[in-house]
Amino acid sequence: MNNYDYNKSIMLINSVPFLDFETIMLKEDNSFSSPISVLNYEYYNDISNALEDINNQREKIQCLVAKEKYNEYTVPFGKTQEPELWDYADGVDTMKFLMII
Repeated sequence: MNNYDYNKSIMLINSVPFLDFETIMLKEDNSFSSPISVLNYEYYNDISNALEDINNQREKIQCLVAKEKYNEYTVPFGKTQEPELWDYADGVDTMKFLMII
């Protein structure tokens, strides 16, 4: 809650527009990192533009959460914290990697 209060006061002082949900704030910003308690979002006019941006930034994106399967990294809503045995962090099979060393 301290992070929320702090970031809210910073955004208010700097006149940054945001949506306030009293536990998290949404800010229109296309950067990947955001402060704790802030979620960045971005608008797209066309899904193909969004998918192009996602593909261009693939190295920075862990997964795509969506209703439809757009690529091999698409994860259904509610499943991002329930990986399967064959899901590897950043696509690296740690045991296979360690066996190479």
